[in-house]
Amino acid sequence: MKKTLYTNILLLFFCLANAQKFPLMKNGKFDSEKFESLKVKETKEYSVSIQDQEPNCKKIIMKNDRSVFYYCGPFDKKIAREKAEYSEAREFTESIDGFQCIVNEYYTYDYLGRVTEFRKYLSKIPALTNLTIESFPLEEKRYENGKLVSERKTIFNQKIHNVLIATIILYNRERLGMQGSDQVSISNYDNSKVTFKNNTVQLDKKGPNDPEISRNEIIKAFTSLKRGFSMYRSINTTPEDNPDEWVIFFTKDGKEYTISIEDETGRGFSTRKEPRDIREVI
Repeated sequence: MKKTLYTNILLLFFCLANAQKFPLMKNGKFDSEKFESLKVKETKEYSVSIQDQEPNCKKIIMKNDRSVFYYCGPFDKKIAREKAEYSEAREFTESIDGFQCIVNEYYTYDYLGRVTEFRKYLSKIPALTNLTIESFPLEEKRYENGKLVSERKTIFNQKIHNVLIATIILYNRERLGMQGSDQVSISNYDNSKVTFKNNTVQLDKKGPNDPEISRNEIIKAFTSLKRGFSMYRSINTTPEDNPDEWVIFFTKDGKEYTISIEDETGRGFSTRKEPRDIREVI
């Protein structure tokens, strides 16, 4: 099966410190001729390297600010020029809901250097060492002949910190999943005074002088669970599809759980893979 540009990009480890400079962009377009002629080199301004496992991808490091760019060209050298496609990958830090997050951006360009597709994902929250983010789209754009034809952005009706608080509360329930599922609701956390005591969450009525929920305290409480969690954000595009959801997986006492929270309402359920255990019920 032919390898796609995105598949190969995802195999790379990349970092971008400054997204304002584009070494292979010219007049707003990708410069394919410069990419093809670019050789492995070391200069005062930049260095160029090529990885053995990805000979059609080039890594450029700008020495003034250590910005790093990855570009990939056609993997099939026999492909007609007008069908050639190029790609670019970037990674940088962005603040989302008060958390410093790692965000990935992917671009594809046609043979004329015009952007054809753009995708942006949340890939990691470094402070949450026990949380793996598997698929979390933030933005997507498609172009035809260099003109934007479609655009979609992820709208957050629920906030990351509220989802994390709901996960902490649910995880600490003594009889989690005993009846097959547990209801989840995160709609009022922003109006609550939230404190964390002995790895559990205490919710009180928020007073007018109470500060905003501390992200550092949430990080401390979440990582103290000492379990691996994985999360993704589903995006559905047609009315007949299921609602947009936040989905979190974790294991407790050898049992697997899934939390599904509707983004629009903040309500959902946690279900256990094997919901009934007669010995525990007795």
